[in-house]
Amino acid sequence: MMRKMLFKSILGLLGVLLLVNSTAFAGGRDRAGSSAAASLLIPVGARGIAMGGSGTATSSGIDAIFWNPAGIAKSAYNSDLMFSHMDYFAGMDLEYVAAITDLGTFGTLGFSVKSLVVGDIAVTTVEQPDGTGEILNPNFITLGVHYSKILSDRVSVGITSKLINESFLNVSATGIGFDVGVQYNGLAEFENLSIGIVLKDFGPSMTYGGSGLLKIVRVDDIFRDVRIEAQPAELPTTLEIGTSYNYSLGEASSLNISGVFQSNNFADDEFRIGAEWSMNDFIYLRGGLPLVSEDDDNPYIFGPSFGAGISMGTGKVDLVLDYAFRNVEFLEANHIFSIHLGF
Repeated sequence: MMRKMLFKSILGLLGVLLLVNSTAFAGGRDRAGSSAAASLLIPVGARGIAMGGSGTATSSGIDAIFWNPAGIAKSAYNSDLMFSHMDYFAGMDLEYVAAITDLGTFGTLGFSVKSLVVGDIAVTTVEQPDGTGEILNPNFITLGVHYSKILSDRVSVGITSKLINESFLNVSATGIGFDVGVQYNGLAEFENLSIGIVLKDFGPSMTYGGSGLLKIVRVDDIFRDVRIEAQPAELPTTLEIGTSYNYSLGEASSLNISGVFQSNNFADDEFRIGAEWSMNDFIYLRGGLPLVSEDDDNPYIFGPSFGAGISMGTGKVDLVLDYAFRNVEFLEANHIFSIHLGF
């Protein structure tokens, strides 16, 4: 009875948050490309990406930071450290580092830094199409603080707060965003069946400012400084509901099947499915597939993903190496490498 009441209370809290942000989900594809901080949507971690981003219900430990903070407290270690690199596309890279530590009855606390590295871009104008000599170097950085706690043998919750900064050509914006999630294991008395719910990237709109919005215009033969007023831009809020089931294939191996429905406020809704096969908690093979409705005006460029991992223990420190490949239509594929240290 207490478990049911606790689960219903958590679902009620998430429902209230969704209602508060209900206007954020109006429009969908009609608002594509108009959000702030689109880099928030770029996933991190080779394991989750290889499974197609289907880990809302099953992600745990440091891997859960991006997918569902409720799973952070389920780490098998006292402390974790992760480094991840993604070859994105068009010469862009995504760099990520995170750390979490178990603080006993208080819960688990974590920190992360995520940076989208765009590289140098030559500035061109109508008058100087070959370049002005200026170099544009955009910066997209997100700092995260994460907290998670196991409330019972079945329920865990988590919350993330983010400081978001974007800057390019003397224009910048800083904002804050939040994730809140819950995971419930043993759904409907099936011990291996889990459900996860997470509301991600909700918070106040961001407004860009800076000297880059100052322009000199000529009015009646008089040159005047004019400031362009930027309109506030909303964060790309998403709501994800996922399930997973873990099949035992004997004493040495297991198979996890997972799926997630994601509602987007700046794109079409999507389904994702994924699987992970493990042998002796040593070798892992993974795959995932997005299921998204699309048309010629709104193509979805990300395709199937695959990956593998290996876990090695040295006595005091466990080392986990993961790799993921994600197909990208029209552009070069994504390659993701992750190093995970468990203490």
